[in-house]
Amino acid sequence: MLFQTLTSLTLLALTSAAPTSLSKRWPEIPNILRPTVISSYSTTNGAITYDVPKGTAAKTSSGEISTLVTFSNPSQTLPTDCRVRFYLDGADAGVVTEGTKQINIFTSFKGAPEGGSTGWGGPGNQRNGDVGRFLVYKGGNADLLWGNEVVKCPAKGETVAFEVVPAGEVDRVEWSKGLSGLYLTWV
Repeated sequence: MLFQTLTSLTLLALTSAAPTSLSKRWPEIPNILRPTVISSYSTTNGAITYDVPKGTAAKTSSGEISTLVTFSNPSQTLPTDCRVRFYLDGADAGVVTEGTKQINIFTSFKGAPEGGSTGWGGPGNQRNGDVGRFLVYKGGNADLLWGNEVVKCPAKGETVAFEVVPAGEVDRVEWSKGLSGLYLTWV
């Protein structure tokens, strides 16, 4: 009876202490800001789909899809400079990498509108400055090929936004929201 009780308590403790699927999927570093929302943008018709379950940076013969990534900072005091990182979890079943496996990351003037948009006529993707080109691979952080990964951290109460774009002529990079993707970090 004692053995059975100890076994049951041990199993209960192990399952209670097990991390949630989302908490273990991002890099385990102390200073990380995950996206608040990701949205898709289509160059075919200018439509924005707000708060999508997966990010996509794909270029095909019929057009391009990029991912608009918004970070909100409601209450933290962060340093001035953050670093942009792009992570693909090795266990994320939603990860797809085809073509050059390269993405370009741009800053955006503002994040995607909550209602999205049905097509051309605004607000558009709000693309601003080029951060750099990254080589992605499943199971780790992307390698910066060129550019400067240092960007402005969002101050308390602010948001910052980015766009993840495919780099080659026939490319596709996909990831599951909450498990992989763009994040900010600082020292």
